[in-house]
This record gives sequence, structure tokens and C-alpha cells, in this order.
Amino acid sequence: MATGDSGNYAGALADIIQAEAIQRFVTAGVFVNPLRPDTSLVSVFSEPRADKISVPVWNDGTNQVTSADVASHSSGGTVSETALDSTKRTFTLAMRAINLPLHDEAKWSNVDRPELRLGQHLGNALAADLDAQLAQTAHAFSNSVGSGSEEMKIDVLFDAMKTLRNNHAPGPYFYVGSTEQVWDKTYGLLEDFVNTSNFAGAPAQDEAIRNGYVGRLAGFDVLTTPEITGSVADSKLTADAIAGNKECLAFAWSGDDLIRVEEEREGSKLKSSWVGSYFGSAGVLADNYGVRVISRIG
Repeated sequence: MATGDSGNYAGALADIIQAEAIQRFVTAGVFVNPLRPDTSLVSVFSEPRADKISVPVWNDGTNQVTSADVASHSSGGTVSETALDSTKRTFTLAMRAINLPLHDEAKWSNVDRPELRLGQHLGNALAADLDAQLAQTAHAFSNSVGSGSEEMKIDVLFDAMKTLRNNHAPGPYFYVGSTEQVWDKTYGLLEDFVNTSNFAGAPAQDEAIRNGYVGRLAGFDVLTTPEITGSVADSKLTADAIAGNKECLAFAWSGDDLIRVEEEREGSKLKSSWVGSYFGSAGVLADNYGVRVISRIG
């Protein structure tokens, strides 16, 4: 410290808090739009009051009706009987909640007005949790492509599309993977796409190089969520992505609003709490309309 610098004249050093705070929100609302559930990527069902919500699904069980069940018929003959399954997907609702407390001392000594910030971050966390609940359903699909010992490749996307087409899944289609499955420089989808000579000069490859992102590949809208995380298998870090259409997954919920945020006051403790919650459940809806996409990410 030099004589005459701020160490000597510290009595009035200014520390001015800027009005525009930096708010770091996590990525959320990929699978479910909590503000407009009807516009969600997956199917959403709601009831004002319910403990369980069931959805009938036809022609997706063991006995499915296809063109192979139609046969020629001669006069006087008996048409053979064909079995057709109707299954019931039941979603057992469960409460999920978060509590962010704020003591009066912290409130009144803070010019950034934390009472206005807490509800925003609480809602953001709940929206991200909706994505997490749906991301965890990937392993429940009967169909899978890819391998935990190999990186994500565009060929795997084509395999997923082939599976969906063979299962008569209607479009449009989406692919939701982890950030590593799309962007990792060794194991990511875009690394394979950008460095594959078969796509050299293609507009989409140029887009990937310039923007670091391609919105649509192999017939899929390509999306990512940090809620898809890796797991270790055979000393390799792998992740399960989801490829499918709107009816492959569903989120069911009950209440007046999907996400509820309220302030609770404890006067004797000079404290307020912002409490957020939702009452719902995520799961597979039409099994043949979704594919588990497995790849190595580390």
C-alpha cells in the first residue's frame, strides 16, 4: 500500500449497487411449458382434483392391428377374429416443492429487493424439475438405439427415425439430448456431423460451423437439456436421450395452476418464505412412439 492511496482515504469509498442485477436462470421448459402447458413438447393432461390420471392408449400393446390382419374372404366363410389391445397408462401424482426463506433483516438491508427475485428463481427451478422428471423416463422405452460405448452420431438419429417410422409414429419428431450428446468435441452429435465428408458443403453443415447449432437433423427438431445427466457403465460415462413425438411422453397434473408460488409469513420470526410446488407425474404414454437414444459422453 502506497502512502496517499485509497487505504488512507477509505472513509468514503463508494460502493454503488447497480439497479440492473444479473439473474442467472437455469435452462427450463424444454419438455413442458409451465405457463402454457398446451404448447408443450410432450402431451399434458390436467384435472382440477385428482390423485391419479389415466389415459387409454389403443393399438400399442401386444396385440396390434395392421394390414397383415386383413385377409381375402369368400362367400359363406367366417372372417377370422383378430385381437386388439387397449392399455391404460396411469399417472400417480406426487407433490414436488421448494422453499426459499427471507428474513426481514436481509430484506430491509438489501437494495436489490430480494422479495422480487425469489419467486422468479423458484418458478425457474420448478420448471427445470419438470424437465428432469421427464428426462428420467428415457430408460422406460422398449425401443433403443445407439451404444454406451460409442459417441453420438447422425447415423444413430437415422436409426431412431427408422424405428419410429416402422412403429407408425406420426410426426413431427423431436430429439432431446444432453449438452454433451450434442456439443461435446469428442462424443457430440455436431462433432460427427461437422466432420463427416458426406455432408461437406451442405447448408446445415455450414450452419453448424457458423452458429454451433443445427435446429433440425435427420427429421428431428434437435433440443438439449442439462437435466439429462450421465451415468457410469463399464468405466464409460453414458447418457440416455429421447427421440419421439408429442405422444411418446406425458405429464399429468392436478390443481388450479401447474406451478403454484405463494408467500408465507411468520411474523413471530420476522421471516417470510416463498414456497413453490406442483402436483404431478411424468411417464411414457405411447411406448412405440418413443426411442431411448444411448451414447457415450465421456
